[in-house]
Amino acid sequence: MAITLKKIDTWSTKKKTGKLVKALSDSDLEIRLAALKALGNAADENALNSLISSLRDSDASMRAMAAEALGNMSNARALEFVRYTSTHDDDENVREKAAQALTKIKENMPAEEK
Repeated sequence: MAITLKKIDTWSTKKKTGKLVKALSDSDLEIRLAALKALGNAADENALNSLISSLRDSDASMRAMAAEALGNMSNARALEFVRYTSTHDDDENVREKAAQALTKIKENMPAEEK
């Protein structure tokens, strides 16, 4: 059975992180992007690790969405990965999304961790 955007929304609402992570392997780029976006709303270790891994995806739009999702998640553990992406990615849009995510993450960190 094919994964649909409606399923992604349902899984996101029901916090089905495992299914969202599996959707990252779908052949449809739109499904993969929607899954990344949904994972950014999960406060889950599995989601965090999958988003960090997606910063190395071969597709620039996937890397950009992963950076944006990590910014939405605002987990301090992603800080160094996002910082690296903001300065080293080959794609300007990815670097820009990562820089925006870096700002969001820093804004949500306790002052002593910045």
